[in-house]
Amino acid sequence: MVKILLVLILFLTGCHDQPWQLRDLHLKEETESRQIIALIDTGLSSQLLKKYDDRILDVYNVIKGCEDVEDYHGHGSEMFLLGVSNQYGLLKRGQYVIIKAIDDQGETKPHYLYLALKKAEEMGANIVNMSLGGMNEDREVNRQIEHMVKHHIILLAAAGDFGDKDVLYPACNKHVIGVGAYDRDHEIWKECNTGKGLDCLFPGVNLNLGKHSASGTSYACMIASCYTVRLLDYYAKRDKTLSFGQIKRLLSREDRNWKCRESQKY
Repeated sequence: MVKILLVLILFLTGCHDQPWQLRDLHLKEETESRQIIALIDTGLSSQLLKKYDDRILDVYNVIKGCEDVEDYHGHGSEMFLLGVSNQYGLLKRGQYVIIKAIDDQGETKPHYLYLALKKAEEMGANIVNMSLGGMNEDREVNRQIEHMVKHHIILLAAAGDFGDKDVLYPACNKHVIGVGAYDRDHEIWKECNTGKGLDCLFPGVNLNLGKHSASGTSYACMIASCYTVRLLDYYAKRDKTLSFGQIKRLLSREDRNWKCRESQKY
């Protein structure tokens, strides 16, 4: 079983200024996105589905084989809000597809992940966020990942929240961008899995999320996915395309050379 990366820190905060994670990324004013981002997660609450129906292109539940993606867990809804929230979202004008592949207990199976990846491709997604991870690789999933990368689909996954452990799967797959978390001092989070497959770090510690704060590589992964959308839009408007390797290098620059960031604002 693949276990979802749960929220590790949650507490009230009275912060009313721009969240530190947005300030840290130096984002330009957002324009309408040309990209489609797939969220493979626990689904989405009916309230959010209704509120943001103009942002959501399609939904599917690979566990039940239907369009009921009601999120009784809450993780997928939190990831979605990292994109669309007026207060702290990075991708308010993005185009989303929602794929429920994790059950209400926060668990999934490799075959569900495989089906979710196939569905993301069918729905036209060119960026896939997987704020999840497990210990064991799967051949069926690996084949689908390799197929998607050959078709220029960018996949990102959370490194894991277990400290001094290997990067989780599928983040450790060489065709997936493994995302870890850093804090506002640009120090790697003490609970972040490290080692082979950790490709980049993004804000993921004590994030300001409206009335509460949270930490985890799940959050860092979603932030990285939204940033990737902004990155691709930036170059698309200049009639430029980026290879997987170029995207990987640009994302890694975010944590390894902050001084370069002033000349790379998207």
